[in-house]
Amino acid sequence: MNNLNRPGNSYQLPNNYFYGLNEDRETSDRRLFGEYYDVFKDVARSSEHNDEIIRDYARLGWKEQTPIPHEIIPDLPNGSVRLSNITHELTNVFLRHTRTEETEVPFVLLGYAEKGTNHIVLDDFEEDYDKCRSKLDRTSANNDSIFKNEEKMDRMLEIVEANSRRGDPIVCLGHTHPAVTYFYDTTDLGDLYQLMEVDNDGEPLRLGGYMRQQSGCPNLQFIQGTIIANGDVNFMFYDKNYQEFFKIPSVRGTYGQRIPSYSLRTPQPHEVHRAAAYRHNHL
Repeated sequence: MNNLNRPGNSYQLPNNYFYGLNEDRETSDRRLFGEYYDVFKDVARSSEHNDEIIRDYARLGWKEQTPIPHEIIPDLPNGSVRLSNITHELTNVFLRHTRTEETEVPFVLLGYAEKGTNHIVLDDFEEDYDKCRSKLDRTSANNDSIFKNEEKMDRMLEIVEANSRRGDPIVCLGHTHPAVTYFYDTTDLGDLYQLMEVDNDGEPLRLGGYMRQQSGCPNLQFIQGTIIANGDVNFMFYDKNYQEFFKIPSVRGTYGQRIPSYSLRTPQPHEVHRAAAYRHNHL
């Protein structure tokens, strides 16, 4: 984890920049990140406290779409994802839709982690294709229409129970990112918030606790999947015990063919400033 290639922030703001005279860092961070403050804290912990760059992005006013550079998130040790033919074809269908219709598509992939390993196999799915037909959903995707459908939920619980006999069952919360924002190719605060909240211990009972209870599978784990308009298929895992995020950049098809993942460099904050200024001056 110490040898990760991390992006260099080409300019560094002083520690008290944008901070009130009588405001400490935590207070300012809570003001800056709002309801996503806990996500920010865990990202900072995951990235060995390479957190100033995230503050720089947040100050640009992107709110829940504040990008999280994948370069500062460590890889899941010995982690990999293998897609079956049917799930790989599903990702291709949604990729084509995302490129042509420029809308986000929610979906769920199901599978298991081979016993005692971080090798994940995803070989089944649920989706709500009707949800993605509206262009109102260009920059947000909500899996609730899938999980709140009783028939779909019952089927997913049956799959989770069956997968517990193959390994540790996995449920992947998935959606697509169309190329309609400057940071379409990155994971953002809102994405990671969803991944954290699924296992929140608060009341009412969250999705994670409910599915473990109903399936009788206490070892059920959740990951997040994002299909990017450039063709990347990205996966992220949140370790609740250590409160850290990990990416899973090794993704392959059934026959071992490599599927691109985290292939694009995250633009630096100063580049975003420059691009925004250029667009403003040339409109």
